Amino acid sequence: MTDLNPFATIADLRARTTEAIIGQSGLNHAGLNAEIRQRFGSEDWRVGGVMQEPVLEAALPYVSADETLNDLSGNLLSPSLVDALDGADTPDRPYRFKREQRPYVHQLKAWRLLDQGQPPRSVLVTSGTGSGKTECFLVPILDDLARQAATSPHPLRGVQALMLYPLNALIASQEERLRAWTQPFEGRIRFSLYNGMTPERVRPADALARPESVADRKTLRAAPPPILVTNATMLEYMLLRPQDAPILAASQGKLRYVVLDEAHSYVGAQAAEIALLLRRVCLAFGVEPADLRFIATSATIGSGDDIDESLRRFLADVSGAPPENVHVIVGKQKKPELPPVHGGGPILADSHYTHLAGHPTLRPLLETLYDRPIPWSLLRATADKAGIDPAELALKLARTRSAGVDGDGLAPLRVHSFHRAAPGLWSCLDPACSRHKPADWPFGAMHHQPADVCGCGAPLYEIVACSSCGEPFLEVAETPNQTLVAPAHSGVEDEFALDADVEASEADDDATSEVPAVPADRKLVALKQHAKGVSCRWLFIEGATGLVHDRPGAPGVASFAAYDRG
Repeated sequence: MTDLNPFATIADLRARTTEAIIGQSGLNHAGLNAEIRQRFGSEDWRVGGVMQEPVLEAALPYVSADETLNDLSGNLLSPSLVDALDGADTPDRPYRFKREQRPYVHQLKAWRLLDQGQPPRSVLVTSGTGSGKTECFLVPILDDLARQAATSPHPLRGVQALMLYPLNALIASQEERLRAWTQPFEGRIRFSLYNGMTPERVRPADALARPESVADRKTLRAAPPPILVTNATMLEYMLLRPQDAPILAASQGKLRYVVLDEAHSYVGAQAAEIALLLRRVCLAFGVEPADLRFIATSATIGSGDDIDESLRRFLADVSGAPPENVHVIVGKQKKPELPPVHGGGPILADSHYTHLAGHPTLRPLLETLYDRPIPWSLLRATADKAGIDPAELALKLARTRSAGVDGDGLAPLRVHSFHRAAPGLWSCLDPACSRHKPADWPFGAMHHQPADVCGCGAPLYEIVACSSCGEPFLEVAETPNQTLVAPAHSGVEDEFALDADVEASEADDDATSEVPAVPADRKLVALKQHAKGVSCRWLFIEGATGLVHDRPGAPGVASFAAYDRG
């Protein structure tokens, strides 16, 4: 199998995205398309690049505990759960947790704090991506249910674990893992993913084929499972709707765990809302906050006594749990042990771990990478200094391991690439513009972000294309006094404005209101004189040094010929 090259993939995505923009625009102008291809295909977002240079993060492993899963079996963990986690080594069990595997230190610490043999304690786990935060809460929850299932001849009923996710996509992402780890219990431990897409009922044959999951609302209300995965909005409905009352009735006094995944997304008013919602949950389920185990997970946001104390107070304030019962667990990465720095030499002459790790040119880069994510430009500067290709250097660092079966990776990488949307294209209207212009473009500089004026002081107007022939135009509006202004489009242009809260207030009779806009006739400024038979509605600006627009200090007046064929 050929090793994947993420940098080649990013370059391919950048090129494909640029070509897609050109294709979607439909512009029939070689110079303008060449300018788009050059600027949107750049790594520099400041000139219009749709994908800026990637950010490299060291995907270092996390510190492992001394005990294996097998060592914990029969002690901290139920043997039946260890069997379920281990499972069969087949392609349909991608979440296999081998019994010979050692959990991470932060996972084991969470399991011990959440042990049902101990008084109720709450934890906030903060650790990086891919550090097994889900196992921190899911393993102790399943262990508790496995012990109950061992003494019960019937499937467990009533919600005992409430798992809240901010997005439906995150809810769906847990289905495979939950199914893999509950399937061995043959329906005695069940779960349900409850959101707006949950059907009212499914066919009985489908329900029997998957006894570990509750797939419809009818079954959920008739026999609530012990694990309920949902979001805050659906939980709000569940607390209010009469048809969901059976879920609460069957779960009275049974709720033991409340999980807040992606806790860093709860800030400001949203944090206050979730705090009030959790207090209503306690009332509806007939439990006290002090008797629940609240578990919150978050991406790494730093460490230290001050931050840990802030996180502890955060979970206590949001959940209502006693502050003394809240514990913060921080995942710690295992940094490779680097050899002494040697005399140097060609970097790729010897690709062994010791040579690369001790090379004086690479050592500062590695130490910075172990401390924080770095921009691509920093790695490229190091590669340029050594006279080698930056992508080749990055891949070499990522694939090099120290000697031994369990050798450390020198710099396993996680590559972050950021993609921006292209809101449109704009052009300066002054043909004498001093800025760089596309080839054979009769107007001024092209801009990839909306603005009122160009750097030369002339106005900017959006570039549009004829849907039939692709002829480019500038969209303008001509006022009755022959002043050119940017057209006022109807509807909401800012997609984020739809989420904004607009407060309406009644104005007094003597209040000052906005001056109504001057009526303007929308037209298209053409690049060249067209035959009068064209179907487009357009305005041709003849060669002149200045244009009339609505900004003070404008250049002189242009002569123009207006054609209205639409």
